Amino acid sequence: MSSPTNIVEQVREQFGQLLGRFETAWEDGAEPEISDFLFLEPIEDQAVRHQLLLELVKLDLSSRWKQMLPKGGGEVPASSGADEQTVQLPRVERYVVEWPELGPKDSVDVDLIVHEYRTRQRFGDRPHVSEFETRFPAHGQTLSVPLGEAETEFREMREGSTAPGIHIASMETSQGTLLPGVGTPEPKTEVDAPPAGAAGFAGAVEMQMGNFGNYDLQEELGRGAMGIVYRARQLRPDRPVALKTISKGKLASVEQVRTFFAEANSAGNLRHPHIVTVYDSGEVDGQHYFSMAYIEGKSLDEIVEPGETLDPRRAAKYIRTTAEAIEYAHSMGVLHRDLKPGNVLIDENDEPHVADFGIASRLEDDSTSPVHGEVVGTPSFMPPEQAQGRADLIGPTSDVYSLGATLYCLLTGVPPFGGGDVLATLMQVIDEPPKPIRQFNKSVDRYLQAICLKCLSKKPSDRYASAQELADDLGRYLRNEPTVALSPPMVIRFTKWCRRNPAVARLTIVILLILLGTSGVMSTLYLQLRVVHGSVTDLEDDKKRLENDKARFEGELVVLADQADESKRNAEDSARKAAASAEKAAESSKRLAAADTKLAKTNSALKVARNSLKPLQAMLADSKKMLDLSKQMLATSKLQLKKQTAALAEAKEEVAASGSKLKANQLALVAQKKQLAKAARDLELAETEERKQLRRTSDGQRELGKTYGKLGENEQAKQAFGESIVASGDWVKKAAKIPAEQKMALLGVAESNRLLGDLHVNLEELKPSAVQFQAAEAAISRLKTSGLDGEDVQFSSAQLFNSRALAFEIQGLLDLQLPQLESARNAYVALIGTAAKANAIRYRQKLARTYYNLGRAYDRLCSQGKSNDWKQVVSAYDKAVTGLESLRDDASGDRELELAVIQELAQTLQERSSGWLGYADATTGEAAMGHERQAIRDADASIALCQVLVEKAPRNPQYRVDRIYARMTRATLYPVDQVGNTEAEKLYLSGITALETIVEEHQVPAHRSLLADARTNLGVLYQDWPPTRVAPASKRAMQAREQFTAALKEAERLHVQFPGLASYQYALADALRNMADLLKERDGAAAARFATRGLGLIKPLVRRYPGRPDYKSLAENLAAVGR
Repeated sequence: MSSPTNIVEQVREQFGQLLGRFETAWEDGAEPEISDFLFLEPIEDQAVRHQLLLELVKLDLSSRWKQMLPKGGGEVPASSGADEQTVQLPRVERYVVEWPELGPKDSVDVDLIVHEYRTRQRFGDRPHVSEFETRFPAHGQTLSVPLGEAETEFREMREGSTAPGIHIASMETSQGTLLPGVGTPEPKTEVDAPPAGAAGFAGAVEMQMGNFGNYDLQEELGRGAMGIVYRARQLRPDRPVALKTISKGKLASVEQVRTFFAEANSAGNLRHPHIVTVYDSGEVDGQHYFSMAYIEGKSLDEIVEPGETLDPRRAAKYIRTTAEAIEYAHSMGVLHRDLKPGNVLIDENDEPHVADFGIASRLEDDSTSPVHGEVVGTPSFMPPEQAQGRADLIGPTSDVYSLGATLYCLLTGVPPFGGGDVLATLMQVIDEPPKPIRQFNKSVDRYLQAICLKCLSKKPSDRYASAQELADDLGRYLRNEPTVALSPPMVIRFTKWCRRNPAVARLTIVILLILLGTSGVMSTLYLQLRVVHGSVTDLEDDKKRLENDKARFEGELVVLADQADESKRNAEDSARKAAASAEKAAESSKRLAAADTKLAKTNSALKVARNSLKPLQAMLADSKKMLDLSKQMLATSKLQLKKQTAALAEAKEEVAASGSKLKANQLALVAQKKQLAKAARDLELAETEERKQLRRTSDGQRELGKTYGKLGENEQAKQAFGESIVASGDWVKKAAKIPAEQKMALLGVAESNRLLGDLHVNLEELKPSAVQFQAAEAAISRLKTSGLDGEDVQFSSAQLFNSRALAFEIQGLLDLQLPQLESARNAYVALIGTAAKANAIRYRQKLARTYYNLGRAYDRLCSQGKSNDWKQVVSAYDKAVTGLESLRDDASGDRELELAVIQELAQTLQERSSGWLGYADATTGEAAMGHERQAIRDADASIALCQVLVEKAPRNPQYRVDRIYARMTRATLYPVDQVGNTEAEKLYLSGITALETIVEEHQVPAHRSLLADARTNLGVLYQDWPPTRVAPASKRAMQAREQFTAALKEAERLHVQFPGLASYQYALADALRNMADLLKERDGAAAARFATRGLGLIKPLVRRYPGRPDYKSLAENLAAVGR
């Protein structure tokens, strides 16, 4: 294996020319993209590819810092006065986010981190080592040692220098440009070094992201010499905000703090839909701040690049709305004084918002009014009275002038005035008239030019008297009415024209009414903006709730397991006690038997005594005469009798005692029998509780697996489904003699195995999925053969048919997929006929989905040439649509079901549209045209349903993605001509823009895959677009390559993130094929390299899925290009 040093040398030797071209492009001011050079040649060795990416990133980082360096050298400025925008200097974290191949932040190459440190030192930023140790704590000593060496090296270089670093204070601040004038000092120079630990901008205080009082700081949006703006989330109330702080932090002077809060005080009382609202202001740990509404969008100077222009009517609409907002500010006593394109933000609904009241003043407040002789603002957009420092003349008409200057810039691409330096610009503002707008842009008519130039009049009295008058005149212009700036002769001609052309005039009035209605819709969209902004928060709350549910389920499982163990121990103790009682009962029985034996002996002795008494009595009767002679014998006999009587009494007492003991033993035996019965009941209760526990475990782990699956935690989902299967199996054994419970347990076995099989299918693990489906089928068969069949068993069987059909679809085995789908269809039809209404709705939804899948399967049969029955395709989709439309009527009271049905109906209409298109290709004449019209109707209906979903649930990003997909489906139906291609291009571009935002916010792989597909489709559109004079073939080829390269980048990221999924591997191979096709005519060698790499990706898939004709076709195409 090569060492890192050898790999670096190998990359620099092998790709030296490529790296040189990248660096030269930066030197020429081209700002090249890393991806354009990284994907220029396919690289199989991942280590070499990683090192090449690292070298490109280093060059990009150094070049961007070098580009920000002032022309005359010196330190990195706080802001650039040339373009009046905040400098955004790159950090390592930016590249880690953009290029996941660099690894996570905690394991990024130390060499890259040290390169950033050295670059910033070299260009005068002087960051402290502690900043990097805080940003990259996981690197420890491996980072501290090289940073310490670099710090020592730069310190020695600075100590050896004879000229200290001089920091020129920028004239640009967050509040405008402070210019020398009457009573104002010239700009000063500062020789003080920045505070220890300061990074980024001279004197700026870096703040850590995270908690900041009642806010959570998320990322830095921009900074100037005075302030830093962060994107943040206010905790109470919960909402996104833009938070501005003083760049000097605790080091700020009292005057700087007063100036900082002037902006918050000026805009704090303004509440207008087109003025950025100030929410809150205060201080946290000595850091002053204020928060504002967060506008998702761009400023006008970002939308209109220098030298470019905006559509005149669109520009007029922006300025009209902005003028109305400024009129409101004037009515509240506030002058803006720094209106320019950079201070007008355009949101997602294409509505303007006025921002940055940093140098605003109150009309009746001397403390905030400008000082006479002080010039504050942006020279190119300030009125003459402001350029002269005439505070007594500054008023509402001054803002009217700045609005006109902003309109002039939008229409011409340049400000009305701009000299070589600030003073030259000010002299032009004061003395020279602006050049006519039509000299720059012929598409601007005389009326809009007159409105703009009236605003730019040198005398305030010659301008519109108020911002509202300007807004009204722009409104008249947009409605094609006579304007104040350029009036009557044209009005008279227009009136005569209307009389000559009444029909066209009526049509014009209708169009104007439509435009008025459109403005109302835009206002409604603005009111919905806050709802849309809350979607990310709701999704994050949903995820937290699912994670809490997970923790709760796991905790309950532990408690239930402990309870089951305790019940088991109690049952075992009861069984031991019963056994001991039984032993005592047996011992008592033995004693009773011994007493019986002794009693029998006593009875025998008594019998003997009685027999010996009879002869004596006979002798007494016969020998009375011998009585006296026999007295001694009689006494002896009496004595013997007394002894025998005593013995008999003792025997009776023993018998009585034995009877008492026998009774006691009998009572003890009864008690033991009761204890045995109680132990049996306890054992039965313990077994019942154990079965309940197994059921709860089975159901709980199954639901936990579903939750993990929704979160994308596949390994945890597999484990949860596996534990559910084990618990269900144990439940089946314990409930062997309880048919009702055994049925539920077997259904649990079938459902958990089916869900685990579905998860394996989604991960393209087909062998494990087949094992799980077989286990599910075995459980269902056992239910049927055991006489436990029923509606729920039939439903489980139908679900299994659909799951197996999906597995066969992935493998391209249509012959096996269709019987499964038809069996599922038949099962659902039978269930609907006998089920109760509540269950019937669910079965109808499943039946509609099955017809949808049948339509797709029949479509693939026809597309592969195995059938020509397109009528069968459309018929299956018809049944799905009919079923879903009926369900939608029945689901009106159930919002969740209604949304799900609408979503499925929109998807089905999209697929039916494709089916009609295939049907049209298979027919001719009027029939084919009718099928094409039906395809367009279905696509338009799908878009309308997706719009309904977005309106009903604006916080759900999936509905927005569905709408984008529906519009891209519609794009494929436009005719292949100049007009059709243009309309399709619009749909693709708008979809790509929206998808980029959604992917950035939610990072869902399926959304990224759709973004790659959209770029691919747009690239194909450019590739096949016939050239014109405006767009020759070279331009179309360049546009196609740009889209294919972007699609390749997205496909590469998905393949790296999910290397085992065939769908993403196929998508990457297809993206490489597109690049190869595009280059084969101009650069055969490069095309062959792309094709070779794509072939290396697709061949294993062909072997793995021999039933997929699309894989085979792609392999053949790549092989042909490679030759």
